[in-house]
Amino acid sequence: MARRGGGLARAGIPTIGYIPQPNYLLAGPANCCIEKLEPALLHSQIEVFAKVIHKMDTMPAAELKAKNG
Repeated sequence: MARRGGGLARAGIPTIGYIPQPNYLLAGPANCCIEKLEPALLHSQIEVFAKVIHKMDTMPAAELKAKNG
């Protein structure tokens, strides 16, 4: 089975993955554990996501299709 982000990574486009926890099965606190938020980690994740979007936005659609297969 091919990895979903493989074509983007080979094209030099930063790729990210996100696997959510099955918290829909669990009861969580009313504040959603906001005290566990790590601002530095959140900042770095947002930077990576923005780089991915910017890189994809500057590429022609045909190039994205050709390299994502």
